[in-house]
Amino acid sequence: YPEVRQYVLDQFSKMAKTDCDGVEMIFTRVTATVLFEKPFMDRFVAKYPGVDPRELPVADKRIVDIRCAIMTEFVEELRERLDRERAARGQKRVNIIARVHATVFNSKIHGFDVEEWAKRGLVDKLIAFMVLGNVIMIVSSILLYFGTRVIPADATMVKYVCFVLFYALYVIGYT
Repeated sequence: YPEVRQYVLDQFSKMAKTDCDGVEMIFTRVTATVLFEKPFMDRFVAKYPGVDPRELPVADKRIVDIRCAIMTEFVEELRERLDRERAARGQKRVNIIARVHATVFNSKIHGFDVEEWAKRGLVDKLIAFMVLGNVIMIVSSILLYFGTRVIPADATMVKYVCFVLFYALYVIGYT
């Protein structure tokens, strides 16, 4: 919806005013960014009259192409707006980072045409969501909580070293 799009663009614009190095679009915390809302349906029906996209497989090329077009237009608008606003304030270009799904295929199904974004310079960094990272974070959290408790109280240095190692593992999982 145009109002939602404008609101999100405004939020990124506020962040970019702080002279930060970058803003990040985290697309992995939702199941889908573009489903079958009115703007999507209007485009789909105009292009494919008589076809109901809700009855097609989720990876149908017609659905994927329109989702990718909608999201690419959003990212393009974000890039242009942030570049224009930062230049007007004399600030350096802000990095736009996109956290997307682990594969190009999965990203595209959700409307994130990462290859196109990279080719056109719309984003500066792409971060692929990795399941392994979450597993590492869970294991390291358990180690942080329980692992340091089993070390005797008088072994402060060992406890400290273990804490640092477990936390480093957590950071590796997060990144």
